[in-house]
Amino acid sequence: MTQAIRDRLVAVFLIGIGGYAIYQALGFRGDGDVFPIAMATALIGACLLKLVRPSGRTDEPDAAPPVSWARFAILGAASIAMLLSAGTLGFYVVIPAFVLATLLILSGQGLVASLAITVLFTLGIFITFELLLEVPVPAGLLENLIR
Repeated sequence: MTQAIRDRLVAVFLIGIGGYAIYQALGFRGDGDVFPIAMATALIGACLLKLVRPSGRTDEPDAAPPVSWARFAILGAASIAMLLSAGTLGFYVVIPAFVLATLLILSGQGLVASLAITVLFTLGIFITFELLLEVPVPAGLLENLIR
């Protein structure tokens, strides 16, 4: 498979995700749909550009490293588990667990670096969504603490 074909396949996949995000955001209350729709539209636009012109690369087969299917399966299973449990356990329980697990298992980061990234990432999401945008996320187990 050439790099241009791979770029186009990824672009088509991301256009589908952007379309699904827009579909989901249309059901949000009030004006809570503005930001997700804007981001999904930007994603679709960028991917359409990639479909038309995939970085000017040639159609020669590339020497990309092979896909590690074990790592792909771990990330896929963790992502599905995160999506299925976010509503019940809560966003601020599931997201830090997901980020920490993927950093430790897949990236080879040390424990201190992984914890620091996880805490900063979760804090950034909390400040952005709960405080600045006032968009509630599923609180789950932490419902009484957050609200």
